[in-house]
Amino acid sequence: MIEQKDQRTGEVYYWYEPREIYYNRDQVDWLCEHLQLLIDGKYPTEPSNYIELNGRSFKCSFLVAARIAAELTTRIEACGTDGYIAMEHYAQGKSIESICLKRGLKREKVESALNRVKSYICRHRDGRPWDDKNFKKQLSKGKTYEDYCKNWRER
Repeated sequence: MIEQKDQRTGEVYYWYEPREIYYNRDQVDWLCEHLQLLIDGKYPTEPSNYIELNGRSFKCSFLVAARIAAELTTRIEACGTDGYIAMEHYAQGKSIESICLKRGLKREKVESALNRVKSYICRHRDGRPWDDKNFKKQLSKGKTYEDYCKNWRER
């Protein structure tokens, strides 16, 4: 992970190499921000003024970006209606306000759906991070997004 602070605005930017992606909350936030780029087969570029000590920069193939996009969209689409809301927001770039108007929902409902989706795709019920094997195993055991939402409401 590369962490870089913008000197003018003070914002911190993050960048992850594909081999570092384990779908934890920070990585899922970052991947969702770049979902459309990944769907297009392009991996987000490193911060512009970052220079590796060994002088090499990272380049990513189309296949790596497409695999990450496919995994992320599969996890999002497993979330049903909330997943569609997330895809509209992250993949299509629609604002929360436009989603509220289109679907007739309050802003809080849309934001809650986005948070539930992100939480579901990056966490087990007990708080451990998902990995690809465990995510598929949980789905095959019937541990669906609906089950997750029931536990979400009980918290």
